[in-house]
Amino acid sequence: MTMMFEVEDLAYASPATVSRCGMVFLETKQLGWLALVKSFVANLPEKLQKQGELLLHKSQYLLNGVLGWTRKYGKFLVHQSEMTLVNTYLQLMKAYTKSYAEEDAKVPK
Repeated sequence: MTMMFEVEDLAYASPATVSRCGMVFLETKQLGWLALVKSFVANLPEKLQKQGELLLHKSQYLLNGVLGWTRKYGKFLVHQSEMTLVNTYLQLMKAYTKSYAEEDAKVPK
């Protein structure tokens, strides 16, 4: 028997859970931040699905410039990976799209 678990993160996993499960680690440099943006766009509320492709292209354009600037000129007290910076951007975008998601939840299907 083979069991596969897919988790968002290991924030609540105990060491016993981690030792009993086979964990796959993907280094962020190999995965890239664009996967985060694509995942966000794929999970947009229904009303915003039509603008998903536009949001993907605009985010890619914006983030390429911003991340390039931060690599060259940015100074942080604590190191911030590109994935962390992009995730922060996506959390802000999620806050702006929250009202659309709430509307989708109210509409009977």
